[in-house]
Amino acid sequence: MRSRLSSAALRAAVVCLVFFSSCLTAERTEIRIRYDEKDVPIEVTIRYSGISSDEEKEVDLAKDFQRMLDSWLGDAQLVDWAKKGFAVRERKVFLEGGKLQGREVLVPVENDLSDWFDEKLIVSNGERILVLDKDDGRIVDTNGKVVESEKNLFVVWPESAREIYFVQDYRSSWRPDAAKVIDRNAAELAKRFEAHLQKNPVTR
Repeated sequence: MRSRLSSAALRAAVVCLVFFSSCLTAERTEIRIRYDEKDVPIEVTIRYSGISSDEEKEVDLAKDFQRMLDSWLGDAQLVDWAKKGFAVRERKVFLEGGKLQGREVLVPVENDLSDWFDEKLIVSNGERILVLDKDDGRIVDTNGKVVESEKNLFVVWPESAREIYFVQDYRSSWRPDAAKVIDRNAAELAKRFEAHLQKNPVTR
């Protein structure tokens, strides 16, 4: 499945990470949004856990890895985020638990996140409500209340909450054959990244 995280990461079984211009996958994403006392969003933190690729060919996997490095070190992704209304305060790729991880800290230039969430994050009657497709991954952690319908998941927070977060796990949405490829590539990307750091310690 090929889609952008900026509007569809919240409902993608295999996520195209916003941090990278290439189409990679992650086992989990965590999104945290901080608000000031006037309910204005002041910071968005995105954590990508278990970064991998669903490419089956070695040449395509190598391209995914190189594009990841280009996005991590280059300016193109900064420009892309600027077009979406965000300034990038921090971006980082690192190894943890033998897997590749990513982290971004964004500062909204505008006060409205509805476009970024494809109008899936709304405020109604004193509550902040996020609407997710039930088939596209499980909510495994949140400081909100999760409500399920037949086809959707709703995460609800009081509008007064100064920070909201949720963690979505996508493995339950992967087909067994796709999961095998993704797990294999996760180990390979981690190995390539470790080799890159050894050759280029300045980029740590």
